[in-house]
Amino acid sequence: NVKNLAAGDASADVWPTARTGADLYSNGIWVGFDSDDTGNIYDDGHIVQYLKIEEAPAPGTATSNSPAAVPYTWLDGYYGGGHSASEYEALAIQDASNGVMQVWQMYVAGLDPTDADTVFEMDNASAVDGARIVVDTATGRAYRIEFLDGTLAATPQTWSAFQANGVWTNSEPYTNQHVFFDDGTVTNSGSPIQTQRNYRIWVEMP
Repeated sequence: NVKNLAAGDASADVWPTARTGADLYSNGIWVGFDSDDTGNIYDDGHIVQYLKIEEAPAPGTATSNSPAAVPYTWLDGYYGGGHSASEYEALAIQDASNGVMQVWQMYVAGLDPTDADTVFEMDNASAVDGARIVVDTATGRAYRIEFLDGTLAATPQTWSAFQANGVWTNSEPYTNQHVFFDDGTVTNSGSPIQTQRNYRIWVEMP
């Protein structure tokens, strides 16, 4: 049941018998106000209100047309707030300032889409006992490393996953860098390093 807080008795129920939610949803609510001969607007017997429950979609909080959902709040941080849903969708799939990635990809990689000099990159240092690959990481992202022996001009290119420790998620406790080490043993790539070995890193939402 409901109450008319503007009535003389604000604690009184409007209907003698409570109505079901299904009834209210389907048929709406007619509310009349009885007169008390004072002319108060809430007690004029000629005033009747009709209230109807209507479904409305909840306001969006992230894009839905981009390959990865981009939170509106993240976009607001770089492009200001107050955008319509369609404007947020357009922002997510436009080219980032670096000219090589789209904005949604920058979100996934944890990068600034307005910085022309920012790209997703890694550092590779070779040593006698193997290769050390360092990648900057973002909170709550999943990373995967693959390798290719030989030149990148080879056709077809056959990239291989690490046999162990080649997939990693930056979860608590969060870090801003992760190191992959490859000495060719079963604890990492599982394949002895040849004359030339190339690496690539994938980043995605978990």
